[in-house]
Amino acid sequence: GGYIDLGAYESSYNSPLSADNNGIIYVKTAVFGNGSGKSWDNATADLQGAINATDVQKVFVANGNYNAPVTSFVMKNNVAIYGSFDPDNNIKTLSDTRVYPSLAVNGSVLNGQNTHRVIHNNFTEILPLNTTAILDGFTITNGNSTFGSGMYNIYASPTLRNLVIKNNTATASGGGIATEYASPTLTNVIISGNNATNPSGSARGGGMYN
Repeated sequence: GGYIDLGAYESSYNSPLSADNNGIIYVKTAVFGNGSGKSWDNATADLQGAINATDVQKVFVANGNYNAPVTSFVMKNNVAIYGSFDPDNNIKTLSDTRVYPSLAVNGSVLNGQNTHRVIHNNFTEILPLNTTAILDGFTITNGNSTFGSGMYNIYASPTLRNLVIKNNTATASGGGIATEYASPTLTNVIISGNNATNPSGSARGGGMYN
């Protein structure tokens, strides 16, 4: 059946996305993810669409590569985004032991394809992103932008856990992460191999710029 397009978010995937009864949406890579997101067997590949869905509280993301949209991934208050699931090997819930990313293990990859920023949390003083926005269990890589190529937080203080932020390049400051008017919380986060390069020599914070 059809559904009403309110115009606020246009999905390039077939099904309208919806969480299960526990507020969880399930995401797999594009090869497998063409469903509504209500279960691992009916997962969606549309990660940003899953984050944006009205009834979502948690987004469960399987291992694999997820290319960031040109407008970058954007986090949301009261939504926890968990990666490093391996449903084929029965790692399906938060009570299962996820294998977190490391410099040797990629897990769930958010990929800027060396052309644009991976995550852009651009909020305002009146409506900031707060610690209820959680990102846990991802590799953030191949971001390329002016500031904060892996992640740029403006009035955005998300909870960041079990992440590897690597191989991102900024042409000004903050290759891995840049923050403005923000206090993100980082726990078990590896920031490695990022660069801030500027011919004028004014670049700052290859790994992180605050």
